Amino acid sequence: MAGTTNGQRRLQSAPATFEIVVQGCLDAHWADWLGDPATQVATVGAGARTTILLPVADQVALLGHLQKLTDLGFPLLLVRRTQDANAQGGHDVY
Repeated sequence: MAGTTNGQRRLQSAPATFEIVVQGCLDAHWADWLGDPATQVATVGAGARTTILLPVADQVALLGHLQKLTDLGFPLLLVRRTQDANAQGGHDVY
């Protein structure tokens, strides 16, 4: 099967920025905790949900960040790759 190694699918390896929306309130100090100075955190609706713009090196890094958020009990509402300045096409929603 194309794009596989030993029967397993290869994960995306190109850097990208992801929009992650979680239920609950994360304030700005969480940007440092997520580990990238370019991370942006914004809470909407008195803590009803938080949007995080997170640059990641690859999908392995993305999965690590998603695991951190879910381990803390923040339900994931949306994860999508944002359109990069050099990319063409729409958003990828996961």
